Amino acid sequence: MSTPVLGAKRLIGIIGDGPWKAPVYESLAAAVAAAITDGRLPVGTRLPSERELAAASGLSRTTTGRAYAQLREQEYIPTRRSSGSIVQLPSVPGGRIDHLLSPAGGDESEVDLTCTAPVAPPDILDAYDRALSRLGAYLPGTGYYPSGLPVLREIIADRFTRRRPDRPRSDPHHLRGPRRCSHRGPRPPRRRTR
Repeated sequence: MSTPVLGAKRLIGIIGDGPWKAPVYESLAAAVAAAITDGRLPVGTRLPSERELAAASGLSRTTTGRAYAQLREQEYIPTRRSSGSIVQLPSVPGGRIDHLLSPAGGDESEVDLTCTAPVAPPDILDAYDRALSRLGAYLPGTGYYPSGLPVLREIIADRFTRRRPDRPRSDPHHLRGPRRCSHRGPRPPRRRTR
């Protein structure tokens, strides 16, 4: 199976073309790492060479070289000479499999369905950034909202109201849905047996 190759222009399309914060090589490396982490750059994809990326981005080869060096240091690309820069995920101390979830060990040829989760959606880092930017408003309180955050409750209520425009907002069923009947009609008469 051949390794998918990503062109420099395509990489710029994925990570953006700046303007980059100083130091530029760190911003470039962070953008590539974010794209790898959130799945926009799949594991196993060959990145363009430093020279190609420099030409496509308008940055110096020194800048792209330092960015790739930082990605190697962070283990997003392996440190093999003349084999290209192939995307990988950094190693995790202790491995990626928790021994409590997979007591038999992690054989690569087996599919372990003990605990499954989908791959993170492409914009997960942006969602975390937005959530963290709003976190300060919730820090003074207890952080415990048994009925949910008022902002989210309002969004959910609006969504269900739009879905069922025939019900007024004052109707208690607009959030719970229709009630089920507690009885199923008249019961048939019992027959006595002797």
